[in-house]
Amino acid sequence: MGDYMKCNWSQYSKSLENRGSINFWFSPEAMKKWKAPPKNTVGRPFLFSDDAIITLLMLKFIYRLPLR
Repeated sequence: MGDYMKCNWSQYSKSLENRGSINFWFSPEAMKKWKAPPKNTVGRPFLFSDDAIITLLMLKFIYRLPLR
């Protein structure tokens, strides 16, 4: 029997699912600034701060990722 028959197929399948995934860690200070401050005007409030949007755009540019 070859070595390919001794493979842990569940682990191999999981590695194929995770292929191409990227994990990022943000500091607690950055997470505090992630949500937009409340606004006192009419209309829908912003969900994300300018810092969060800039961070995501930088990641999109560096890694050539779609925003989804």
